This record gives sequence, C-alpha cells and structure tokens, in this order.
Amino acid sequence: MDWMRTNNATVETWDQRPTPHMQTQGGNKGVALEYMILLANKLKASPWFCMPHEASHDYVENFAKMVKEKLDPSLKVYVEYSNEVWNFQFEQSRYASRVGQGMKLSDDPFEAALSYYAKRSEEIFQIWEDVFGSSDRLVRVVAAQSGNPWTSEKILGFEKAHESADALAIAPYFGGDLGKPETQNQVARISLGEIMNRCRTHMAKGHRKVRAHAALAKKYGLALIAYEGGQHLVGTGGAENNPELTALFLAANRDPEMKTLYLQDLQGWKKAGGGLYTAFSSMGRYGKWGSWGLLQHENQDPATAPKYQAILEFMGKKPATGNPKP
Repeated sequence: MDWMRTNNATVETWDQRPTPHMQTQGGNKGVALEYMILLANKLKASPWFCMPHEASHDYVENFAKMVKEKLDPSLKVYVEYSNEVWNFQFEQSRYASRVGQGMKLSDDPFEAALSYYAKRSEEIFQIWEDVFGSSDRLVRVVAAQSGNPWTSEKILGFEKAHESADALAIAPYFGGDLGKPETQNQVARISLGEIMNRCRTHMAKGHRKVRAHAALAKKYGLALIAYEGGQHLVGTGGAENNPELTALFLAANRDPEMKTLYLQDLQGWKKAGGGLYTAFSSMGRYGKWGSWGLLQHENQDPATAPKYQAILEFMGKKPATGNPKP
C-alpha cells in the first residue's frame, strides 16, 4: 500500500507507472512493480497489491499481466481496490463518493463511496480473473471500517459484491481514542500504567466489533483478515503537536508492557474469528505522527522492541539477540 503510494494516488494510466529506470524509487509515484515482484519472489511471500483509485481498465490489465508473467507461480496474489475508501481524509474516498453520487448509487455521500467501492472492486477483480484465467491464485480483498461493522454489510451486500470476493479486511487498532484533541490535556497527565489500562479497555471493545465483522464474513463465506493492526497511540486533529502527549505515547510504545498488550490483542483477534493479521508496520521512526514500527530502525536490538518481540512470540519464533535478521 505504501510502496505503491496508494493514498491520494495520482496514477491513472499504465504509462504513468513508476519504472525500474527512474532516478529514485522513493518519489511520489512509489516503487516499480518489477521490484515489488522481485522482493516477493526472493522472500517467497504472497504480495498484496492496491490498485490506484483512478486506475484505468488498461492499467489494471497490464499490471495483472506483469504479475502473472513474473511472479513465482507458487505464490498467491492479494488484490485490493485502493485503501480505506471509507476514510474521507483520503482523496480516494472523496473520489468514490463523487463518482458514486454521479452514478446515482446513493444520495448519501458516505453510502455512495461504499457502493462505488464495491462496484469498482468487482470490476477490478474480474480483470484480474480474466488475465489469470481463474481466481485460483487470487485473494480478492474488500476492506471495511473496523469500528463500524455496518460498512462491511453495506459493501458486501451491494449487488452481491461478496460473490466476487475472498476476504473481508479490517484494521483492528487499539488505543486510538486516547489521541483525540478534546481530551489531549487530560490524557497527557495520566500515568503510563493508566495508558495501558485504557488500551486494554479499548481493545476489549474492538474485539466485540471484530466478532461482528467475523459473523458477516462467515455469512457471506469469506475469510476475515486484518490489512493493518496494532497500537494507535497518536495525537490527531492538532493533538499531535502536544509534546507531553507525544512523549507519553512514545514511552508506552517502548515499555515492556506493550508486548503483553500486543499478545493479548492478537489472541483476542484470533479468538474473535480473525485470520491473517498484517501488523502495521515493520519498521519506522517514532514521533508525533505515530509510533508505527515494530522496530524503530534496522539495527535496533530486539530486546528493546516489545512489539517486535510479541509478533515473533505469537508466531512461535524466538527473538534473536543483537541485530534483527530479515
């Protein structure tokens, strides 16, 4: 998703795609498909591709053709239309709403976005199926808002969109309520232990929502997976500029108790009916915009990375000492 610069994407046609010959793979267009396929083949890992929200039929077809030609045939391919089209902070959601209303799918802006998302997802899945000859190697993903199971019902029920999909994906984060601007000063003054307790309370509420999504996925014969997940301790709506709040959230992410929280969350996710879980994200610096990385940098000692330890333990692996191995 991030490598393809999916959020607010500007790519529409195949000739606009990033290529291996570009000066940098870190620009606004993102990373070339050739390199993404090369990495997937090297790791023997099934890639997850997000089609840009304004991508033409021709773009999607050529993208699928290159994947079929170059990807290890033993690997499956996860395909999704854009990212969080329910989330109006992104242009893809506003775009889907405009187009959906123009197509008379709904007069309500939010419902129009969800309906168009379901419709365009079906179209994109069909293109991939035509290129691959079947859906056998495909995992066709439709995503909904984790905190609002109604969005899953709306998307999956639109013109039988569930019949074209294989998985329902949500992002079951915990702790997001603590970063609201209206409560930032109050939260900034509470203890680290209280932050952990409030995360547990939020997590329990989230697991109830997971069970609701899982029931809908089962109703429609789909797997429930997580396209993102983990802690969501970050200030929003201006609260990101509160240094005391940011310092508290950074401390929580570095505290050993965060490992316990992650293990409880993963176990709760599994118990509630969740399957594949994509922890967001593998590596990244901590700051006022969030502490997303399991690791803060590539040379971090795993002994100082509680979230990284939790993920490995949950998968039945022992964290190595010293520098982490890829």
